Amino acid sequence: MPTELPSDSSSDSNILALASQEDIYIFDLLLQDRGASEWEHLVAMITYAQYTRSKHEFIRSYFEEHNVMPSDGEMKAIIFLFKNINNNALNNLRLNSQSLLQQVLEKHSRKMLSQNISSPVEKIVKENTRFWVAVQASMVASFFYSLLIALILFIATATLPNTKFSRAIKILFEVEQTNDEEATKE
Repeated sequence: MPTELPSDSSSDSNILALASQEDIYIFDLLLQDRGASEWEHLVAMITYAQYTRSKHEFIRSYFEEHNVMPSDGEMKAIIFLFKNINNNALNNLRLNSQSLLQQVLEKHSRKMLSQNISSPVEKIVKENTRFWVAVQASMVASFFYSLLIALILFIATATLPNTKFSRAIKILFEVEQTNDEEATKE
């Protein structure tokens, strides 16, 4: 359960006023490129939310540890970490935000793709396919495929008798006939 922070002292209002002024500065710093793409604006908004969460976590942990709100100087120190656009803290938050947004978008796009394409196809296949019908269809297809191959071999050897292919087929048939003749003699 979240820790309740006090809200009735005058120093709290100073901290909140300071934080509000600094928040405006950080927000403007993140969105300084007004011509940026929607992606960059969304990343900036998520970065700002992470900045705000970091600041609130600092205030909450400071209060839990010391049982008082942080002073103006302590708040300035934590906010100062984020004030420069070239600062590592703000850049790390921005990179983290980009990564987080990209992961979420990829996850949801894969989910939407599977729901919109795979699910209807699976449903149609399940409704219209029965196991034994599929087995029978496979057997009939194998029979016709074998018949087609035999027909091609017969036509190829009959129409082109002097090709290497025809001679190889004849040799194969002769070996079988020779083996059959030897088996009948024994």
